[in-house]
Amino acid sequence: MNEDEAIQNITKKIEREKALISAANPMRSQTNNEAVRSRLDSQMRDGRRNLQFFEEKLRDIQMRKVGQGVEGMSLGADDAGRPPPPPKDASSASWGDQPAYGQQSQVGPPSDLAPPRHNFGAPGPGAAPKARPNFTKLGAYN
Repeated sequence: MNEDEAIQNITKKIEREKALISAANPMRSQTNNEAVRSRLDSQMRDGRRNLQFFEEKLRDIQMRKVGQGVEGMSLGADDAGRPPPPPKDASSASWGDQPAYGQQSQVGPPSDLAPPRHNFGAPGPGAAPKARPNFTKLGAYN
């Protein structure tokens, strides 16, 4: 089944569920029988659930249909299908001169936003690294 037939089929089911729900409301108000009211309430709940399901399926099929139509479109006149490169300023560097993401450029003065090279100062000439205390799980509770 192609998408147009599926859309028509689902639209018919949506209309049917809407008609069933709208017919159940007057029936419910006309009866005093609690068993009939309970059955109509459950049918209306099922109808609303079905209606929600069919509307979601209809949206999915329509989005898929629109997506297939967009795939064949071309926005640019470039033969390779690539977008045109961004315009270059006279003040900006060429793309090849810029550092990769996460790397720092060392050209020019350091920026206030640049992270420091070392997190801590250099140790003194006779300083030895402190031994880290070894805690066990039992020692932490004592």
